[in-house]
Amino acid sequence: SIYGLPEVVSPVKMKRVGVAH
Repeated sequence: SIYGLPEVVSPVKMKRVGVAH
């Protein structure tokens, strides 16, 4: 997706990764 990461597996992690990235 936008971050190109498996956010679908962990929507919460996706938000954390999105901010970190």
